[in-house]
Amino acid sequence: MTGKKLFEHYTSKRDYSGSDVDRYADLLMTIWSNIFDKTYALLEKAEVEGKKLSIKPLPESKMILQDELTVNDIVLV
Repeated sequence: MTGKKLFEHYTSKRDYSGSDVDRYADLLMTIWSNIFDKTYALLEKAEVEGKKLSIKPLPESKMILQDELTVNDIVLV
């Protein structure tokens, strides 16, 4: 599946229930709203490796509100 199709597949599961699937869909929408089409390649890579996307945690010394995400802030877990 292409990255765009994967994105559509996962985000179509958004139902505001708070389930793991719902939270992942919400996370993907957050990631996409920051890095847009670059999300697709990361999703393809995650799918091949059997992983999911996540946001890299900030070090305690930088525990401030972060305004934007970059590709470097996204990790596979």
